[in-house]
Amino acid sequence: MNSDNLRSSTPRGGYPPKGSSDAIPLGSSRALDGLQKQLALQAQFFRSKYGRLIRSLLAEAQSDEELATAFREQWIQPRRRGVIQVLQMVIEEGDLQRDIDLETATDILYGPIYYRLLLGTGTIDARFTKELYKKFLAGHHNLSRVED
Repeated sequence: MNSDNLRSSTPRGGYPPKGSSDAIPLGSSRALDGLQKQLALQAQFFRSKYGRLIRSLLAEAQSDEELATAFREQWIQPRRRGVIQVLQMVIEEGDLQRDIDLETATDILYGPIYYRLLLGTGTIDARFTKELYKKFLAGHHNLSRVED
């Protein structure tokens, strides 16, 4: 597969959707809730038939630099920008530490999902994403925030 075929074969999905101006899923009153929903939606997407397609594209991209570049530009980067946008909103709402590195936080949240997708080391289910979210918050939640 070459990068020209990537557009036609890459599913429109995952979270946040490419080109979406709404980085927070509908029904989320706070960005922190939206962050958890993003993880759940990504996991749901990867459990679908499209997860196998993404896994195949990522595997093929390991030996095809043109495909790897196209995949990063057309799939990974737009979604990373959406996650970072939500993380910035969570910080603005006072729920995450202000000094958090947004790129690293994105990797901490989504890296384990991609790891399981690629290596099949475990299921990508609701239990997994809830635990991932809890562990992330344990290390990065703004402890000085006073709840209303």
